[in-house]
Amino acid sequence: MTTDAEVFDSRVGPVVTVAPRSAVKTFFTGLFAMLFGGLMLFLGIFVIQDQVRILLNKDGKIEDFILAVGIIFAIAGWILATTLVRSLRASADKRVYFRAGPGGVSVSYPGWGRLSRLFLSYKIRSYDFAWQDVERWHTYAIQKGFYTYGSSVIFVGKPGWTVSVPTRFFSGTRESIAQSADRARQRADLVTRSA
Repeated sequence: MTTDAEVFDSRVGPVVTVAPRSAVKTFFTGLFAMLFGGLMLFLGIFVIQDQVRILLNKDGKIEDFILAVGIIFAIAGWILATTLVRSLRASADKRVYFRAGPGGVSVSYPGWGRLSRLFLSYKIRSYDFAWQDVERWHTYAIQKGFYTYGSSVIFVGKPGWTVSVPTRFFSGTRESIAQSADRARQRADLVTRSA
């Protein structure tokens, strides 16, 4: 039985946390992206620096294609490397939650990095939707060998909207989060509380 302290009010009625925020999972996701992005950033800067050296020393003609690849690598590397900063912030952000109840789902999680802040911050994405507006929902993941990435719970609405909630910010697997949301949907004690 859940205590009143665990019940939250939302636009869809009373809800309970079905997947708590996971600081460790969020941090390690950011760490992996930062390592990969840091390598790309390093390679991109190395290529750009080499092309600039050729230009300044007049050793020869710079290769436009090579310079373009270096710039693309540097930009993509920066975006990926700053994921660690955003992940550290998200791991302690109290605005991150995944809640559900008999009336619907209330979820809030970090979106993509903001260009205006050089990808060092993010905007919170928040959704509240009633179960009656949800046509179907399922889990999704991309797996390569033993590593799973892109794991999410996807809600498809009757008017045609889709909300994909990444599970990297929350404790538990995508299946356990979906099962917890389904159990919260069927909680009669929350229905009597809202009446």
